[in-house]
Amino acid sequence: MALASVESCRLGIVSKNEEEEMVSFSARIRKMFGNIKKPVIKAAYAYHLLLKGLPSQTFNPYMRGLQMDFPRLATVLKSIDSMSAKWDQKEWLGDLQTRVVYGVDDYLVGLCNLPHIGKVRANKLWNSNIRSYRDIVNKSSLVSKILRLDDDKTEDVIRKAKSLYK
Repeated sequence: MALASVESCRLGIVSKNEEEEMVSFSARIRKMFGNIKKPVIKAAYAYHLLLKGLPSQTFNPYMRGLQMDFPRLATVLKSIDSMSAKWDQKEWLGDLQTRVVYGVDDYLVGLCNLPHIGKVRANKLWNSNIRSYRDIVNKSSLVSKILRLDDDKTEDVIRKAKSLYK
């Protein structure tokens, strides 16, 4: 809700299709927070979909806009954290940025932090029981088959996984 309750989101418009898709989410939000404006709920719902890695034909263009703008927003939040708020949440904010930009749930963040790995490839690895940097290093031939990248890119993935695996 905090990400959604900003001026740029408050000024939006909610279509009938969007309203219909987010009806149960909207009811839960209103029960928790009271009377929240529809455009703010729309933004919160779009962030919810992104953070859970869930698709939506209705919200896809809106979600894409949030994804494209999020690095700027994350930079602002990290600056506030380092200069004044002292939340000491730089790593958490980095993970949040990865989740929003790639539209993945938290368990895929580590895989998405590797070069040439986005949502689709991270899901392929996860579904093939490749879930950690150690798995990538120890099962490099399987990783190569799953990713279907050229040799240089596969080596980039494995090299980065080795550097992160301790």
